[in-house]
Amino acid sequence: MKKVLKVSGLFLIIISILAGCGSSNDEMTIDTDTSTAIDYGAKEETNQDYGEAIAGNAVMEDYNNIADEEQEAPQVDSDLKSKVDNRKYILTFRFYLETLEYEKTIQELEQMVEMQFGFFESSESEGGSATDTYRRRRASYTIRIPKEKVDTFTKGLGGIGNIVNKSRFTEDVTGQYYDTEARIKTLEIQEERLLAILEEADNLEYIIELERELSDVRYQIESYSSSFRHLNDQINYSTVYVEIQEVKEPTIFEEEPETFFEKMSKGFMDSIDRLVDFFANLILFLTTNSPVLILLGLIVYLVYRIVKRNLNKEKRKINKSQSTNDLKNNKPVNINENNKNSEDVEDSHKEE
Repeated sequence: MKKVLKVSGLFLIIISILAGCGSSNDEMTIDTDTSTAIDYGAKEETNQDYGEAIAGNAVMEDYNNIADEEQEAPQVDSDLKSKVDNRKYILTFRFYLETLEYEKTIQELEQMVEMQFGFFESSESEGGSATDTYRRRRASYTIRIPKEKVDTFTKGLGGIGNIVNKSRFTEDVTGQYYDTEARIKTLEIQEERLLAILEEADNLEYIIELERELSDVRYQIESYSSSFRHLNDQINYSTVYVEIQEVKEPTIFEEEPETFFEKMSKGFMDSIDRLVDFFANLILFLTTNSPVLILLGLIVYLVYRIVKRNLNKEKRKINKSQSTNDLKNNKPVNINENNKNSEDVEDSHKEE
């Protein structure tokens, strides 16, 4: 009896081992997608499980994709911001300033440029000489300021003078910048390849042709590099044109009158101001130029006296010749006319 039990137990163990091998084979069939199976029912069950697994994986992949998209949304914004930051601009500013203290304004401008690590590219000034007594001084500058500090610099200009006019111009050179950079890299690669081919060349004519091509490539590299350096300089250092004018009174921008009476009052006051300015300038002109005007008046008076004396002489000669002709022709002499002629002669003698 014991032997029967032992044999039965051993048989059950062998069956369970075989069943485990069969299920292992089924799992291998599912993983490797082969058509080997123990029976048809097992094969259908296996395929059903595999389909469910694929469907479950697809759902999980969709969920993961949605999660990834949600996580990548800020990344898209950061990429867009990066593209905006990588754009290249050339900034140009123009300012027209008025000042009552010319020398102080110039000194403060120089200090501002130095503080912002900029430099003066060009400068021009006029006025203030001995011949320009009443002419106000004026100066114009071309200033280069680093693009990171140009906003601070332009805001500070309002503190050294009265800004009458200002403008800002932005030029987008992103395409030109990256196109030039790409051309330089392409030409450098072409140069390296030509050098590699030149090292292996043994034909003299071929070598000469390679050197000619290499020289042309190097010339293009130098030309594009020079343009690229200049473009970088224009991008990294903004240009600020500043014109400073010395004035007696700063320009005051008044509000435009709205009502009819306001416009009439303003026009009347403007007319009075222009009339006062005219007479003031006239008196100033006559006073400052009085020596010249007196000299010109004397010259005009002398010329007038000389011309009048010559005319009187000619008139006396004509009258004398006429009297002689009348005596020869036995014509009576007009006493009144003679008296008038004598008076003219006396007047001419007095003038002489």
